[in-house]
Amino acid sequence: MNFERQHIVPRSYLRRFATKIPKKKRYQIGVIDKSGRAFSQSIDNVGYVKNYYDTNCREDKKHWEHYFANEIEPHYGRDLDLIITKVYMSQPETVILNEYDKKMLTIMMCFQIMRNPQYIDRTIDDMPQFIDGFKKGVIKQNPWLSPEQVRLIKRINYSKDKCKDELLKIITDNERYERFTNELSKKAWLVLFNPYSDRFPFYTSDNPVTFCYLNNDIPTSFGIGRNDTLIYYPLTPSIMIAIYPPYLLLSDMISISGTLKVLKSNDIYFIANMNYHQICNCYEHAFMPVRSLKYYEIMRKG
Repeated sequence: MNFERQHIVPRSYLRRFATKIPKKKRYQIGVIDKSGRAFSQSIDNVGYVKNYYDTNCREDKKHWEHYFANEIEPHYGRDLDLIITKVYMSQPETVILNEYDKKMLTIMMCFQIMRNPQYIDRTIDDMPQFIDGFKKGVIKQNPWLSPEQVRLIKRINYSKDKCKDELLKIITDNERYERFTNELSKKAWLVLFNPYSDRFPFYTSDNPVTFCYLNNDIPTSFGIGRNDTLIYYPLTPSIMIAIYPPYLLLSDMISISGTLKVLKSNDIYFIANMNYHQICNCYEHAFMPVRSLKYYEIMRKG
């Protein structure tokens, strides 16, 4: 395995939007760049940043890439397979997501957000201010410290490499995901099935979790616990997870959270709007099935 091409979105996830080319033993996917240009490419050649998760402060500088491959990315295979199978085997309006499904989806979504370079780079840039505040707090809370000890604390500093390693350590903290799971359990989950995916599929991207806010006050963090947050996560061109504040739906919606909803023809605008968000919010590329490239070009040309 090539551990230099470090995928910021797992290939096991991208395969669900791709077409298998048996003779070439690869998966081909439709790609849209930020300029709107569309083309076809192997999933091996997109959705990665070379050596992005390397840190030189560990004996194995590819420690985090190995961790992602062994501990996180298997969820995008077996757990997603089970959820997708249940979607295709279930009738509309039935509850298909159990608590374990929601927990696994929460891990996938939140980890995907925090592993993205947009999130990591922004957080690292903010770290010097955080560290400075932390040092001041330690000094203030320990007035017995000697002048020499205070000087030593003030000299403490982290390199960008060390900041990245510490941040990745925080990102992979299991207790953090327990809190995320608890927050999202209070919301209403829907599984949206798109029967028009041959011509109007759900797109995805290298930053696939979409946050929408009912208020214009967009938070600096991703605001997972806010009551005005709507979250969308495409699993395949036909299936999307939607998470809403329960007050937006029926009063008893939280009690039937995990329901399968089939979209209707008047929801095509919703599909187009979700795809627009994927293109606008991507790190470098949005993705669609190869078969949809021709429809995309027709719509783009008007």
